[in-house]
Amino acid sequence: MTRKARASICAKTMSGDHSLVVVVFRVQAEWLALAARSLDEIVSMRPIHSLPHRRSGVILGLANVRGGLLTCMALSSLLGIPDAGTQASATQGGAKAGAAASVQVGGRLPRLLVLRSQPLDVALYVDEVDGVHALNANRLKAVPSTLAGAAARHTVGWGRCGDRQVGLLDETALNNAIQRGFLS
Repeated sequence: MTRKARASICAKTMSGDHSLVVVVFRVQAEWLALAARSLDEIVSMRPIHSLPHRRSGVILGLANVRGGLLTCMALSSLLGIPDAGTQASATQGGAKAGAAASVQVGGRLPRLLVLRSQPLDVALYVDEVDGVHALNANRLKAVPSTLAGAAARHTVGWGRCGDRQVGLLDETALNNAIQRGFLS
């Protein structure tokens, strides 16, 4: 999704109601949403090249996105969502095989969410992207206790996007987790 397309969607959706334009995606078994304004773009999976002496689980490596190298981070590790092994197989398979645009994992197409964050831009690995939706901010509910403990700390509420129940991520908490991820 380009910046121009996202701006067009935001302008149409935000006209007078209390909707928030979000991107809905899956990390492990959790469906989450993040305000579209936080993202620069969504790109197909590409080779992720590991970094020497960085085995924290948060930083997966570096990926080439539009000619620039971005740090790729595992959103599941940042949020404390238990890893089912999908990102390890996708990144290792993509890096070793030199995969081009997409690496299919179990019938799904993982993506990288390019997030403009301070101090550096990052790419967040997600298992699947559902799309752009409007989420009514006035109808957000409390985060259910079934959401993984650490993920609940990064979630501001729970709401319906289309036919899915999703947790809305707190942009500030996510940026703080990204900054901590660089230190781990």
